[in-house]
Amino acid sequence: DDERARELLTARLAARPDDHWARRELALVYAALGDLEQAISVARDALARTPHVSVAHGVLGNLLAVAGDVDGARASLRRAIELWVDNASSIRQLTSLGIDAHTTREDVRFVLDELDRRVSAGPGLTEAAHAAAVLSHDERRARLEKLLSMASHRPDAWEAVIGSRLDAGDIDEARALCRRARDRFPRWFQLLRLEADVHRFAGAPESEEASLRELIELAP
Repeated sequence: DDERARELLTARLAARPDDHWARRELALVYAALGDLEQAISVARDALARTPHVSVAHGVLGNLLAVAGDVDGARASLRRAIELWVDNASSIRQLTSLGIDAHTTREDVRFVLDELDRRVSAGPGLTEAAHAAAVLSHDERRARLEKLLSMASHRPDAWEAVIGSRLDAGDIDEARALCRRARDRFPRWFQLLRLEADVHRFAGAPESEEASLRELIELAP
């Protein structure tokens, strides 16, 4: 349980004071025990010891958000993403703080700007693409197409652009993009599922069924 976890982590840190993972975990355990003040104190201590570790900023940002310090949480989460653009949990937390619609859009643009500046090799691109749904159709399209131009080797970048075209009602363009993506990634089953959605919105049930059958054969 959480109390036992606190005891074990405290003992571990007594023996290994430089175990930064254990210190961050201890902060989260204190939060689970309801001692948010102590949790934030331990998280700040962990961050002071590892200021260039993205996860340390993310943990503090998460706890500050729980405590209602949205400005502090926003600053910490932004720093976490600056240090590691694939910190998916910090992207998710930042873009769902719910301060107001304008601030949420600004935070989404911040994440997309970071992705423009560096290469994403993990889930950062997918999280940002999902968060971009709060932008206007035109801005979302432009930002995601820019990501695709930088990461056309990633099928999830194609998924993001196709999804944005579907949401905007551009069925023909979504279908054309699907064909290009399928030619490039014929065994990427998520594209088959998206292709089935495109056919459904296009009112082509036979094509939808064909895509779903192929999907089942590929990933039963």
